[in-house]
Amino acid sequence: MSDLIQSSLDKPFFIKVLLHNIGTHVDPIILIDKIQEGMEIEGLRDSLVKILQDYHLQISLREGCKKILVVDSFNLLDRLIKTQRKGIAVSNMRYASDVIVFHCKHAFHEDCLPVRGVNSCPICSTQKRAPAFK
Repeated sequence: MSDLIQSSLDKPFFIKVLLHNIGTHVDPIILIDKIQEGMEIEGLRDSLVKILQDYHLQISLREGCKKILVVDSFNLLDRLIKTQRKGIAVSNMRYASDVIVFHCKHAFHEDCLPVRGVNSCPICSTQKRAPAFK
């Protein structure tokens, strides 16, 4: 790309075309800095306006993508936390019933839980605190 810029510096029409189309591929400041002072370039204003419009479009797209990524990250984190809080059934034990182990390290016989299918530790839920992840 630098060879193309170098070969266009003495041709105002080429500079205008490059400015009009360079925005997304190369930093336009590189080309603008190399333009000789006093060189008249027809349509320079329109090319600079297009560069600014392209720049604002890129910023808008990046902000939109950032918002989507942040929302997705929070949703995935929430899903991870909910999954980690669920109990795990430990079966084939020699004792009275299956054992449910929660991520907070509390364990209960399935028959001792107040409700079947509990998704969070009764002790941690009662104390209204997050389970200790160690």
